Amino acid sequence: MSGWGVLIGLLRRRTASIAFIPQIDGLRFYAVVAVLVFHCCGYLSTPARNPAATAAAATWFAGLAKAGHSGVELFFVISGLVLGLPFARAAAGVGPPVSLRRYFLRRVTRLEPPYIINLLVLSTVILLLGRETLSWLVPHLLASLAYCHNLVFGRASSINFVAWSLEIEVQFYILAPLLAGLFALRSPWARSTALGAGMALGSTLACCLTMTAGVPPRYALTLACYLQYFLMGFALADWHARGGDRSERSGRADVLAIPCAAAVPLLEHHPALRAYLLPLAFGGLCLSALHGRLHSRLMSVPALVVIGGMCYTIYLYHPFIKSACGPAIVRLAPAGLPAVATLVAQVVAFIVVIVGCCVPLFLCFEKPFMAVGHRQASRQEPA
Repeated sequence: MSGWGVLIGLLRRRTASIAFIPQIDGLRFYAVVAVLVFHCCGYLSTPARNPAATAAAATWFAGLAKAGHSGVELFFVISGLVLGLPFARAAAGVGPPVSLRRYFLRRVTRLEPPYIINLLVLSTVILLLGRETLSWLVPHLLASLAYCHNLVFGRASSINFVAWSLEIEVQFYILAPLLAGLFALRSPWARSTALGAGMALGSTLACCLTMTAGVPPRYALTLACYLQYFLMGFALADWHARGGDRSERSGRADVLAIPCAAAVPLLEHHPALRAYLLPLAFGGLCLSALHGRLHSRLMSVPALVVIGGMCYTIYLYHPFIKSACGPAIVRLAPAGLPAVATLVAQVVAFIVVIVGCCVPLFLCFEKPFMAVGHRQASRQEPA
């Protein structure tokens, strides 16, 4: 086996193999790279950090990168698909009943240890660098560990700000078994109508909570603002469980990815439309990745699948790797290059460094707990 093959095998996530869908990790690759591009461009467009920030911020690439924060919402759609599929299969009679004990135990054994380690490591670094006192740190750490920092403090975690989305994910994990009752509706029309109504309600709540003056920010950092994305994942799970997985791959599904991907940056300028249409765009993108003739092959490329499989570690640690290596990457900018070429090269360098640094972190702090989670998983649960 080649050295590349050994590396791929070492980094491949341990999953319930019978239910492994490589395209899901390919979609996770899309989501995590979008978030990396967004944050790295933001770093490079800050004058205090980068003397060429004004020129960088004026490029078309920087404008496109601003839509990268939508990668978080794509993660929410993927979560809805992954968590909903076992329930949808059970309701369709093509899978075993879902054990709630095993469902919640898998969430705890698979996701909690890497998250706790991350918070403890970062808290230790904050104290060692003298950035905050222990008395300040403890309340924020406890709230973050309990997934309630958004609600208690009205803002993202002061220890690891990207944890704001994980707190929303946990809210959905708890409610998902209850929401899965929608799969029990026998009529396809009834299921589609219920899921569509739920998505419309979520989009409306998102508009009300984010666009109404005087609403406290903490309410915008709850599941109420993002329910539509998880329910889109549920809709994909329902379609997949009831025969969509047996659909032939087609070029039409490949073409579907083009308008769906183009809609993401276009909707940035229309917040209300974004709340209603972005879940649909991501639903189309996921369908294309799962059932496009060429797109599904692209999403199965081993390198993309492996990086997508590391997304949890990359997401948790990338802000701090970015801050540590940022000054060096800013200095790497060669003179004479157009601003857009310099910005693209620096963002690519950021991503390479971040992914490289996350390899040992993934092997030490995440993959070992996959073995535990694997033993708890239903063999019908996708990765």
